[in-house]
Amino acid sequence: MKMHRFGSQRGQSTVEYVVIVTIFLTAFMAAPSVTKQLQTVFANKAESYAFAVSISDPPGSRADEKVHEVTDKIDKIYNFLNDFELPDDIKEKIPGYESVEKFIKKIKKLFN
Repeated sequence: MKMHRFGSQRGQSTVEYVVIVTIFLTAFMAAPSVTKQLQTVFANKAESYAFAVSISDPPGSRADEKVHEVTDKIDKIYNFLNDFELPDDIKEKIPGYESVEKFIKKIKKLFN
């Protein structure tokens, strides 16, 4: 069997990883406060990330156009309700018109 040039180093990486992991595990077990500090650091980073995502840029101009369309429709309804007035003789012919009038007043109150 022909020996490779690096044949004597076979498995050395595994041993190095085992040694490093053992050192870290020993350090964490010896000083539980380190674990707590790491948990705190990661929790703070997660909160910071969540905050940054929550204040990210709002949707683009297409959403703005939709908002303007909706507010224009609401303005039209509000203006219609402000100008809405039926003659008294027609009011008398509509059964339960008082409740309709109360409803209109409540809607107007929402805008004030």
